[in-house]
Amino acid sequence: MRDALRRLRPQRFEDIIAMVALYRPGPMDLIDDFIDRKHGRAPMTYEHPFMERYLQETYGVMVYQEQVMRLAADLAGLTLGEADTLRKAMGKKDRELMAQQREKFLAGCKANTIDGRKSEKIWDLIEKFAGYGFNKCLTGDTLIEMADGSRKRIVDIRGGDVVLTKDGPFPVLGARPSGVRRVGRLRLANGMSLRCTADHPVFTQRGWVNTGEVEPDDFVSVARDLPCGTSYPDTSGLVARGTVDVVPVALSTGLLRDAILKRYPSLRAGCRDLGISYRLVFSDGPKRGIRRDTLAYLARRLDSPQLHALAESGMGWSRPRSFTLEGEEPTYDFEVPGAKSFIANGIAVHNSHAACYAMVAYQTAYFKANYPVEFMAALLTSEMDKTDKIVQYMEESRAMGLRVEPPDVNVCRTQFTVSGDAIHFGLGAIKNVGGAAIESVIRARQEGGPFVSLPDFCARADLRLVNRRVIESLIKAGAFDSVKIARAGLLASLDQAMEAGQRRQRDREEGQVSLFEGLAELAPAGGKDAGRTPSVTVPEWPQDEMLGYEKEVLGFYLSGHPLEQYREVGRRLGAATAAELYARAVGARVLLLGQISAFTENSTKSGNRMAFATLDLVDGTAPLTIFPEPYRSCAGALRQRGPLVVRGRIDDSDKGRVVLAEEIRPLEEALAGAGEPGRSALTCRIRVRVGDQGVEALLTSVRTICQEHRGRTPLFLHVLLPEQEVVIRVRELSVEPDPALATKLETLLGEGSILLEYAGRA
Repeated sequence: MRDALRRLRPQRFEDIIAMVALYRPGPMDLIDDFIDRKHGRAPMTYEHPFMERYLQETYGVMVYQEQVMRLAADLAGLTLGEADTLRKAMGKKDRELMAQQREKFLAGCKANTIDGRKSEKIWDLIEKFAGYGFNKCLTGDTLIEMADGSRKRIVDIRGGDVVLTKDGPFPVLGARPSGVRRVGRLRLANGMSLRCTADHPVFTQRGWVNTGEVEPDDFVSVARDLPCGTSYPDTSGLVARGTVDVVPVALSTGLLRDAILKRYPSLRAGCRDLGISYRLVFSDGPKRGIRRDTLAYLARRLDSPQLHALAESGMGWSRPRSFTLEGEEPTYDFEVPGAKSFIANGIAVHNSHAACYAMVAYQTAYFKANYPVEFMAALLTSEMDKTDKIVQYMEESRAMGLRVEPPDVNVCRTQFTVSGDAIHFGLGAIKNVGGAAIESVIRARQEGGPFVSLPDFCARADLRLVNRRVIESLIKAGAFDSVKIARAGLLASLDQAMEAGQRRQRDREEGQVSLFEGLAELAPAGGKDAGRTPSVTVPEWPQDEMLGYEKEVLGFYLSGHPLEQYREVGRRLGAATAAELYARAVGARVLLLGQISAFTENSTKSGNRMAFATLDLVDGTAPLTIFPEPYRSCAGALRQRGPLVVRGRIDDSDKGRVVLAEEIRPLEEALAGAGEPGRSALTCRIRVRVGDQGVEALLTSVRTICQEHRGRTPLFLHVLLPEQEVVIRVRELSVEPDPALATKLETLLGEGSILLEYAGRA
């Protein structure tokens, strides 16, 4: 998609909508033609003058179902009802019905004196469109909530019906079949369920999330108030106390804290003035949520539109229980112009179509291009609970030239924040560190300035909230590195520092301030004697142990990576990154370089042994499935520590993207079998991206460098022009691809510009 958009160079929003619609199985064959027509490299041709009226906006390419229906009506004289039958035939992939519609279409064209060969060509274009023009989502037994309080099956929805959405009532277009697809059942804790495809979005506290990707900790939006029955006044309090009609803490407490801190100097002062418990603003403990009438009261007092929207919303929330894939059956969808959702079986689901996705693509691209630091910080915050996403976005941030600073108790807040061109790590992404503990740390920092030592921290942070487990996780994550004491020493002195801190806090509460503490309070903050660290001399952990602790509390390596020293080898072997696993097609061959972090062995029904493993990569992880035949040859390698080379194929499972491993070998063995880099590579490929310097000057420089490193490895040049890639076999020159050649070329052309291919490479 990125490559297609670069080549398209969209100049209007409609271009993005069209590209989203085209980027699916079937229409992808038309993308190059669409781009060439837009830029005038190919003519916009029409088989009949009537077609220009409807296809001019999309450069003569069929993109939308409305175009197909209107063309069928104008060219073949079909009524709108007959055109809708054609649409249904395409949506169902019904061969017999399509054959009937073909005869009707050709007969209609003949009656309108359209040449038979032209009408055949037009029908071929329509059939090509049939493979991609429609959404797929819900099963036929789905009940849609109507604005008048009734419910209709989705197959009974007609154009003009008014349905209920999470934003109010909206009229709809008629339901349409979307073909036979594999569906699953989403079950919620409140008893609601929905049968749909795994890629159909539902609304959660994280925004729109595909049904198959909803997690146990999510809240799914459900209808709370439906326009039916009779209600009675003054029952909101009773309802909230007797049921779960509350706004979940995950949605309400963060907004409430922000609203209080906008009007009061501290949370305690705000809670005292508002007459609410200090515990109400934190999510720790058994509390499930905040009553809506309480939120409404606080929204009025704090003049907060965000709290008001939460309190007065007609939508409620429920935890998901499971999503289980079932069989294949016909699916349906309909469009709600002007709305992003509708209510199906009581659950808020997405009104999916290309324009919605295009708008999201446009907005995110704008923010990423114009506010890159803020955009990446928000992106990291939105995925704080997903380790793989955090690693991926941190790698992307570094590639964009942004700095992601490590966690620091003297700087960081709960979420990822921005300072200049740097992103400060969010303390909320550290395991075992809760929101109440972080708020206590921030409050102590605001009141007394930066922490100068671990004892200073323990004396000022509320140790009832910031317990030993929290501080230990902060130390292991490197959040105390700014006090200039080794992490091993901090952990060794933690018990002593906490005992001293608890004693000082207890004395302070009892009004027993020591003479020295009183003098310290009169001295400037951060003086040289403030909070001296206990004299525990402990050498720092070895690098691998330090990285292991980071992964324990962060879920990934932060200050380094055990595989960092092999990054160059991986790039020259053509090893894929974690992000590339999702960009490549199912069935594509792939080579990975990583090390095993998790491994389980199972027995098949026939008694053979197979395994599942997690392979750590430099930029994330890759789930591996090893079937019995390859497992017999690689079982030993899976149990070894150290880097491994994995070759296999990409596949999709119920749990997401996986790699079906076909061969697993230790890196040393793989290099010995394939030849050390720089000795027996089969080919050397150099990528030259043409810019302002011009192609001739670049190629001259590349040739000069290669002549200094002559050898026996065949050389290929990949010249990346703005609109195409040209591959040139340099027959008169072969090279010796040693490290010096790679260094010179990457200095000239940029990182990743040279690729070596070895025997057996995926």
